[in-house]
Amino acid sequence: MRVSPDIRLLFSPAVTYGDMRLNESARWWLWRPAMLLLVLGCTLSLTIGGRVMPRLVADAVLSFAFVPIVEIAAFAVVFRTGRSSLPFRRGVDLHFAGNGPWLLWIILVGALSVALPPRTFLRWMDPLLLSALLPAVWCAVIDFQLSRVVLQRSVARAAGDVVLLRLIAWPALIACYGAIGMWTQVLPTIAPWLFP
Repeated sequence: MRVSPDIRLLFSPAVTYGDMRLNESARWWLWRPAMLLLVLGCTLSLTIGGRVMPRLVADAVLSFAFVPIVEIAAFAVVFRTGRSSLPFRRGVDLHFAGNGPWLLWIILVGALSVALPPRTFLRWMDPLLLSALLPAVWCAVIDFQLSRVVLQRSVARAAGDVVLLRLIAWPALIACYGAIGMWTQVLPTIAPWLFP
């Protein structure tokens, strides 16, 4: 049985990235970012509506399109700080292949939101949010191997790449999410003046 490189990457990132670096992908380079958005959209639809509804999926995909955009921008900065013979598009594809732990965590949260009664699910929110540390650390390990094996950087430089990526991406993601939340609070207040 042949296992997908995305699954192997979860457990053996150094070896898998070595194999992936040598083999060109026939996929469109934004396929994995698009899959991230689809998983986010379906999970939010499950959490909000209890099932996957196309309208909710589309709303979530549009609302959270900033996630892969910010991630690509942060990776671009890391990618440009050193030399690499790898094309940028291939680097983006391989970077997003390392999002497996986050995808698993998002799917788990969505499944729990459907499986548990709403009050029970809300009581589990704090432990669920705390559990996000696991995919955060797991992805950092995978990103370290991406830098070491794919971008061919030293141990110190790879560790710096992991930190730099997070210093760029996480504040930007929080700011974008906060801006969306703020906009949803402000719009109902100013709407009567804008549309009398």
